[in-house]
Amino acid sequence: MDWAVHHAKVQAHRLARWLDDRARAIEPARVGRSLIDAPLLAEDRSRLWSIDSMNSVDEPGFDPREWPLERGKLENLRVAARRLRRARRAAVSSRAR
Repeated sequence: MDWAVHHAKVQAHRLARWLDDRARAIEPARVGRSLIDAPLLAEDRSRLWSIDSMNSVDEPGFDPREWPLERGKLENLRVAARRLRRARRAAVSSRAR
């Protein structure tokens, strides 16, 4: 029963986000340099892999349910790195023209 309630809430949030995305036009980011020299306001760092999930299967604390979440976190980093590389290439090639 808990799973069904959770799943229903997730679907409701997805629908609300989908409707909100269609209600407002997405504005592209403006090119600017105003924040280049601004001080860093916040930083957040965390381990890529949780210690418990890296333990051997036989050790206490091993939770295989964490692996899909951690693989997702790694995939998000890969996607972000690819997008940054593309943006950097585009910026460099536009300066060369």
